[in-house]
Amino acid sequence: MDRLSFKLAAILGFQLVLALILWAGGPDYNTFKAKEPLLTFDPAKVDRIEIAENGANSVALVKEDGKWVIPSSAGFPADAAKVSGLLTKLAGLKKGWPVATSADAAKRFKAGDDSFERRIALKSGGGTAGEILLGTAPNFKSVSARAAGSNNVYSIAFSAYEAGARGDEWMDRSLLNIEQDKIASIAIGDALLERKDGKFVLAGLADGQKQDETATYRLVGALTYPVFEAVAGKGAEALAKVNAPDIEATVKRTSGDPIVLKYKKEAAGGAYLFASSGNNFLFRISEASMEPIAKAKREVLIEAPKKAEPAPPIKAEEPGKTGEEAAQAAPEPAKPSEPEKAQDQGGPAAAEPVKAEEERAQAVPQPDAKQAEDERFNAAMQPPKLEEPKKAQDEGAQGAAQPAKAEEPKKAEEGAAAVPAGEPQKAAEGASPAPAPAQVAKPEEPKNGGPDSGRP
Repeated sequence: MDRLSFKLAAILGFQLVLALILWAGGPDYNTFKAKEPLLTFDPAKVDRIEIAENGANSVALVKEDGKWVIPSSAGFPADAAKVSGLLTKLAGLKKGWPVATSADAAKRFKAGDDSFERRIALKSGGGTAGEILLGTAPNFKSVSARAAGSNNVYSIAFSAYEAGARGDEWMDRSLLNIEQDKIASIAIGDALLERKDGKFVLAGLADGQKQDETATYRLVGALTYPVFEAVAGKGAEALAKVNAPDIEATVKRTSGDPIVLKYKKEAAGGAYLFASSGNNFLFRISEASMEPIAKAKREVLIEAPKKAEPAPPIKAEEPGKTGEEAAQAAPEPAKPSEPEKAQDQGGPAAAEPVKAEEERAQAVPQPDAKQAEDERFNAAMQPPKLEEPKKAQDEGAQGAAQPAKAEEPKKAEEGAAAVPAGEPQKAAEGASPAPAPAQVAKPEEPKNGGPDSGRP
């Protein structure tokens, strides 16, 4: 066991020594140190930059008289800060450990001579100062790149959008801007805006009128910071297209000549041609960007007066009656009858027992007083039967438990006729919608129960 442990320790030590030697490296590994630049050129000597998107757009930036311009956009000035930033970024790229080292592998990373995402060529004095091909992007912060003439592909901290392949991506759009703090007034159509205390105020406001600050802000912004789509031309021939403008605005400055802005709608529609007296370029502006300028009128810059809300309509009162008298004279709602109340409170199920009770009351005959007296006398003369009262009571209970039949209207009439004449009040109550069921008087039992008992 000790011998085996010794062998394993020796192998481990050998591996550690080998790893240390590889880490220290030799001349071959020093080539890929991050300190070595990917491209070797002097940014100050570059006078032309060519950017191409494989099979799509391409643009050239040229340095003329110390200024960068875009020849494909009528020589419109390029954004000098953006161009300088691109050159500085390319000059600062360093080599790292290559992710591929063959021409076939470069094609797989889309960084080959014929298959690439973006090609950037830097020219100086007619010659090539450097060239780099950009390929696939492992993530949004890096891209695969290869210097022309080498098969090594590196992953560098760069994004394709930093090297746009269209001319409008490099235009210096600040060329048309007018500094607002140096403006004295703006005249457009029938509106005159004067700058006072750092704000643009509509001249000639009447009492009660209020300026629409939002509309004013949008109009001033569209005039002083125009957003154009493209350069449509340069020189007198191009500017002649807006000699008879549809819209014209004059911007007076605190110092210097005023700037005249002219706008002419294209015959095909969808855009306007635009020119500024501050330069000799003709531009194209979309209708969406022109909206505040196209709608510029004095009435648009004034807030519309708020409409008073109409008062609620008043009900016409009856002639000869005040509102209070009319309310008192209004008929009271009819009170629901007892069956209706029962139906409202308990629904159809609660109304059933009330209806059955009424039918039973109508079906039970009302006995005459004299007849009842005779029946009590006859019962007193008969010998007592103990079972009869109980039987009658049981039969009465069964009869009361059964619902009254609808086929006996005649019995109900006879029962109503049997009401004693001396009790009209009770008879009237019996005709009410929900009378209580009448009970038949029970015969009194004789005290002695014998035939010699006298008549009461």
